[in-house]
Amino acid sequence: MEHFMEIIHVFAKIVEVRNIRSIDILENGKFKIASVIYLRDSSTDSFIRCTLYSKLTDTFSEEIKTDQIIQLNHIHIRTNPGRLPSLYGKLSEDGFTIVLISDHPGSGYNVVFHSCANYSLPENCQEMIAALQIYSNNVPVASSAAISVRDNTLGFSNGSKTICRLNELVRFQYHNIVVQAVSVFISDRNNIVLRCWDTTKPPSSTFFFGNENISEIIHIDEELSSLAQEYLCDVIFYNEHGACLKKTVKPGDILLLINMHYYVMKDNNMLAVHEGGKRYNRGIRILDDSSSHKAKLLKYGLLRLLIYAKSECLLHT
Repeated sequence: MEHFMEIIHVFAKIVEVRNIRSIDILENGKFKIASVIYLRDSSTDSFIRCTLYSKLTDTFSEEIKTDQIIQLNHIHIRTNPGRLPSLYGKLSEDGFTIVLISDHPGSGYNVVFHSCANYSLPENCQEMIAALQIYSNNVPVASSAAISVRDNTLGFSNGSKTICRLNELVRFQYHNIVVQAVSVFISDRNNIVLRCWDTTKPPSSTFFFGNENISEIIHIDEELSSLAQEYLCDVIFYNEHGACLKKTVKPGDILLLINMHYYVMKDNNMLAVHEGGKRYNRGIRILDDSSSHKAKLLKYGLLRLLIYAKSECLLHT
């Protein structure tokens, strides 16, 4: 059950435009466009998901861009049990207004969209924009991690808090995880997909590709796939990350996935590494033998496989 408990004002930076799509919700005989974006400000260390509904004839969905500043007046906080709060608003709703601001460091800013003619901005708007830009530049994209990459060696801050296990994933959030590659394949929608495991059970709600959804298998370790069957999960890699995955990753490799998204949609949930590498600190790294994370995963993986082998022997005696 969804709850709309509070209406607030928001002044934040758009860090990602997730998707813009038409939806089959009729209001006054007209379809709507849903724009899903992620925001950041200094009030929280994590992204804030925001869904905005507009008319097909509105220009809002065409104007919204990453790195813009957005002002939302009288937007709802949506809460669901077991999920992080998110924001929700309709341009057709009385009192709800949107202003999109394009910032030009050193030469001021300009308003690129406003949903009502009599909008107003804070008196200290320039200072607020500057503060948002400074905060955004100083805070890493992954809220739980600060990652520095030097060639093939990875250095982490905050110790083990940097890495999340598959059984600890939080919906809507971005995570850094260490997994072992089991197979790489191309889906029926021509996406490159990694099938992997980390010895823990992934969320049962995440989408898993059936054979009918796989158009081509690039690499696979059949034995490992069978042994790790109950713990497998699929991660979709988009654009340059998919090309890198296809070219460099082999079954058995231990991988660090940086800023993997637990992506929630209407019909299903997916794990994905979206486009945008250095800009959003996303990507994939093959860990070498000096990595303690690789050693730990191989240790737990071996124990899991030994337990499996022992149970199989007992079943056949």
